[in-house]
Amino acid sequence: MSTEVIDTSEHAFWALILTLLGAFSTCLGGFLIVTQKNLSFRTLGFMEGLSAGVMISLSFFDLWPGSLALLGFPVASFFFCLGVVLFAIIVWLFPEPNLDEFLQPSVEEGSIHHSDPGEDKVSKPARKLLMTGLITALGVSLHNLPEGIAVYFSTLRGLKFGLPLAVCIAFHNLPEGIAVALPVYFATKSKSKAIKWALISGCFEPLGVVVIWFFLPSSLTEYRVQCLLAAVAGIMTLISFSQMLTITFKHCSDTHAVLSIFMGMFITIFTLNVMREFEALE
Repeated sequence: MSTEVIDTSEHAFWALILTLLGAFSTCLGGFLIVTQKNLSFRTLGFMEGLSAGVMISLSFFDLWPGSLALLGFPVASFFFCLGVVLFAIIVWLFPEPNLDEFLQPSVEEGSIHHSDPGEDKVSKPARKLLMTGLITALGVSLHNLPEGIAVYFSTLRGLKFGLPLAVCIAFHNLPEGIAVALPVYFATKSKSKAIKWALISGCFEPLGVVVIWFFLPSSLTEYRVQCLLAAVAGIMTLISFSQMLTITFKHCSDTHAVLSIFMGMFITIFTLNVMREFEALE
């Protein structure tokens, strides 16, 4: 068992900075709702596939081999599966919102329209629609907590490992911000309130960093870090397959979806090779 000790205080600071990117992205999703009447999700679907390819590659080409080498197959597999199960329970308790509940598909494929907030086209009373938005905000907030924790654990290996995950999650947070802001905007006809609730739900991601840093000791052994990273690999894999790829294949053609996934993988393989070359020179 490795006894090397890792100081977590500096890593917590950088993890907090990185998760603020995810909070900003959720807020950006709300901003898109109040500024655009015609939202195209084809590009968003492609970016989700690209992000999924990056996360899957990071899990199996970087996080998993390191954990496997230090922990051995039984222990590494246990923590990988533990990460999958724990995050699956969270998703089951607080599922991601379905944009189809709020958005009307247009005639043009890949494009989504919503009506003006001033138009009386909403079938539900405004109060009920507002409650839907607030419940969605609560679900997204609780859903973002473990994502912030995953970024924190990845950052324990250095900023170069936490940054790619944070960027991928930031892209993933865009539709979450849309799902939170849209019903609030339609119910209140207030742009500021719609953006505010999207931002509040996004801020739960950096809150996850604060919570886990408060409860974890100020230093961790390399062995424990690798246990946590094996669990993070499981979480990243589940997010990719159950959420990101679902959006990708829904809004992109099969060809473009597969292309985006493998582009993400190729980018990750290339960057990992470059990082290893630089590490060898140091």
